Amino acid sequence: MKLEEFQTFTLADDKFANDKPALKFDDLLPRYDGEIKLSYMMSTYNRGAQLSRSLETLCRQEWREFEVLINDDGSTQDIKGIVDKFSPYLNIRYFYTERPQWVSCPSKAFKMMFEHCQGEVFAISHPEMMLGNKAMYYLYNCAFPNYIFRNYISDDVVYSHLNDYDINKLTEDDWIWVTLKPLYIDEFIYFGMNFVDWHSDLDNLKDMPGWERSIGLSNEPNSFHMTRTRCPWWFVASARRECPIWEEMPVFQGHASVDMWFITYRHYKNVVDCTPKPFLCYHQAHATSAFAPDSEDTDFRKLFEEQ
Repeated sequence: MKLEEFQTFTLADDKFANDKPALKFDDLLPRYDGEIKLSYMMSTYNRGAQLSRSLETLCRQEWREFEVLINDDGSTQDIKGIVDKFSPYLNIRYFYTERPQWVSCPSKAFKMMFEHCQGEVFAISHPEMMLGNKAMYYLYNCAFPNYIFRNYISDDVVYSHLNDYDINKLTEDDWIWVTLKPLYIDEFIYFGMNFVDWHSDLDNLKDMPGWERSIGLSNEPNSFHMTRTRCPWWFVASARRECPIWEEMPVFQGHASVDMWFITYRHYKNVVDCTPKPFLCYHQAHATSAFAPDSEDTDFRKLFEEQ
């Protein structure tokens, strides 16, 4: 998408702006107010419906020792109202930043929120990501090499390529970067979500007609992604607080640029990654309001060469 299209984009152009997700609150547990081990951050411009579903999936996590930090990137929708709706069930905080121009800037928001995080592991995501109820457990525990030592051969967890690292030589001094591989819900089946019981089991989304044919990563359908063990995109990522990836992450324009940063960082810095299965991450359809325009693409190779 070109910059001119972003500059003329209005809320009326967002085909999901008025979507009303069927949320379920009656069976949720009260908010967790104990020790915080993981800080989970999202920055959003509008996308209220997607954010609402995403937050409900966070309420249903089996492992609850986390907090949620939400940055409102100058939205025209009532994002704070959505956050307040979930505050009885989530340890959640709301931040607001003015948007000086049309293009979103989630990397700036993350850097701002880092200072407010209580967890020993940081995780970043986008509001369209819905997490399976074991996802937070993996995002936290897999950030430590001794977890991989204990579980690498287990039946219920399979890891992707570890960048040619010798798994037996990993120590606490190695940086483990955790990613969750997304499966996709495209706009053709998006409106069927209210008729699927994703509340009790997120995998019920796979029952939607056409789900396996939904096109996502690399222009391939979900049926293709389910057969892959390696995940080249990082829509959800976590690492320990002291991992240099957080300090070195620059501020750049665009929603998608955050993901490109992780791809490039992995390539140049040899950060270890692991992707647990079964799939714990689902990508909702969304309008284009938060992507970076082509004219603002960052030359990541040049950036790393300068460092």
